[in-house]
Amino acid sequence: MLRRENRYHGEQGIFKTVSKTGEGWTLRLEDGAIESFLAVRSFEIIAHYTPSELEKLYLTAEDGALHGHVNGTHCIVVASVKS
Repeated sequence: MLRRENRYHGEQGIFKTVSKTGEGWTLRLEDGAIESFLAVRSFEIIAHYTPSELEKLYLTAEDGALHGHVNGTHCIVVASVKS
């Protein structure tokens, strides 16, 4: 959840970008709230990738060099309908 505390990489920039377009945030989740948010909607998490995990997966070379940063306000969650 973003509170304009500038705690995450890219947080200040994302607020500027969104405000220029006239768009507002429609969904904000506290850290650790994704699983319960999805569970009440009959979904279960298959994978949850934090910004640092995404950097390791996609932006880190074999020699360990980091080629960029993922916006710290974003994550990727893969979920499926509960069976």
